[in-house]
Amino acid sequence: WLPAAFAPASISEADTEVTWNSETSSLTVANDIDDSDGATYTVVSKVPAFSADELRAAPGEIPDDIAERYLDIPDGISPTMRQLAQELTAESTNRYDSMRALQDHFRGYRYEVQLGPRGDDPIETFLAEQQGFCQQFAGTFALMARSLGVPSRVATGFTWGDQGVDELGRNTYTVTGRH
Repeated sequence: WLPAAFAPASISEADTEVTWNSETSSLTVANDIDDSDGATYTVVSKVPAFSADELRAAPGEIPDDIAERYLDIPDGISPTMRQLAQELTAESTNRYDSMRALQDHFRGYRYEVQLGPRGDDPIETFLAEQQGFCQQFAGTFALMARSLGVPSRVATGFTWGDQGVDELGRNTYTVTGRH
């Protein structure tokens, strides 16, 4: 696969065949190419910019295909996680404010990659210690969102890359394997 900010609008200057995978919403090299190592290309993406008021006013209906795929919670998930999610969002009146309440809560946690044993339930340990790394923040947030009926998924990928400006004065980001 190839990094690109969502949602790619056009691709140019590609030195390899690039395809769009609608199932995963990602760019990939053609199936007959072994890997994307060394591939270079330029992609222009349309990054959505919604105001907080627009997000608060978003319709509450969740399409069946989205609910089926992004609301499932595995059996045996931490009851502490569910309870904390409900407590943190008790005064929220919409999904946007609920997700902001979760985000604000996690801002008080410490990012740490050198952790001791995670115990029997890594989510319980993460919530109790209030420290962890990206996967713990993202995974716990997504499960909390799902427990509140908000479709969510964890996406992995690349950082923004190195910011620059092209010859037309537009912001650009050069993303390489180190990102």
